[in-house]
Amino acid sequence: MALPLSTAAPGRTVRTAALVGLLILASFGAVYLASDILIPIAFAIVLQLLLSPLVRLLARAGIPETLSAGLLLVVVLAGLALAVYLLAAPAAEWLDRMPEITRQLERKLAFLRKPLQDMSRASSQVEAITSVGPTTPQVAVGQPGLMQAVAGNVGAIAAVLGITFILAFFLLASGDLFKQKLVHVMPRLQDKKRALQIVREIEQLVTRYLVTITLVNVAVGVIVGGGMLALGLPNPLLWAAMAVFLSFIPVIGAWIGIAAIFIVAVLTFDDLLHAALAPAIYGLVHMVAENFVTPAVLGRRLTLNPVIIVLNVIVWVWLWGVPGALLAGPFLVTARVLCDHFPSLGPAGEFLSGRQDSSKAPQGA
Repeated sequence: MALPLSTAAPGRTVRTAALVGLLILASFGAVYLASDILIPIAFAIVLQLLLSPLVRLLARAGIPETLSAGLLLVVVLAGLALAVYLLAAPAAEWLDRMPEITRQLERKLAFLRKPLQDMSRASSQVEAITSVGPTTPQVAVGQPGLMQAVAGNVGAIAAVLGITFILAFFLLASGDLFKQKLVHVMPRLQDKKRALQIVREIEQLVTRYLVTITLVNVAVGVIVGGGMLALGLPNPLLWAAMAVFLSFIPVIGAWIGIAAIFIVAVLTFDDLLHAALAPAIYGLVHMVAENFVTPAVLGRRLTLNPVIIVLNVIVWVWLWGVPGALLAGPFLVTARVLCDHFPSLGPAGEFLSGRQDSSKAPQGA
């Protein structure tokens, strides 16, 4: 005997939700376990989307796609090598000074020591009251510094860069090959047109996002570097490069940069009010870029929910670390564009989108 709709439907809904939950968990596990191969593939696709407008421009000028792809990637590699050459020495110097920097911060921020000591003392008393049984001796294991960690992973970094640039070269040199194959495998003409339209729009919007974000971030780095130079901070080129790099990490990167600049300013200037100018300039530049310049250039369609942005960065940092933080933005934009083309993903797209203009919002009955 068939169950009534009111009884059967909730059961199907629960089973569907459980299956979706298991699929999501399995996807997280697969993405985490396959990170060694997925990370360079993801960076290669991002690099291809970023450079494809230049490849098409050079192709219209008569330069073959294979040659233009190779030249552009050589330029990118040369730029990375130059940045490492110019910034490695000052970055290593700051890292070597970490013990001295810690002592200077303790001295200059001594007015915060008493409240922190009181909190630490209270925490120790609570821990002593609540602890039961003999304490287990703890063995402290020395951790390698940042430069040692980077030096120990040179092979892995070189492998990721090698796979990324080789795959990006073939993606750029192949041109529209994948689009042509997609059209060929579709059975009906209507399906061919729709698939081609979806792929083109996703490529155009994500490419526009990447190009815009890259140009805005470079501008942010130039302005921040100029501001730090005007204030008298040492190594302004290093802080400009840091600003560009951290700007690719949505929302969270700006706060990391503000904290780093504040520490450098406190170490450089005796007056805390003077030191506060540097992080204030950094924060103001980011606020203008993220809230006015970027939305104005990208448009409302690519404006995203800030809460979802932060959660997205946290998830990808948990899965892939620093590479995940850099790729979180392009991943979220791609998901947002996909939601626009599939009605079943409409509710998810609504949560991903930013706040709508109240003047354009639909009026209630």
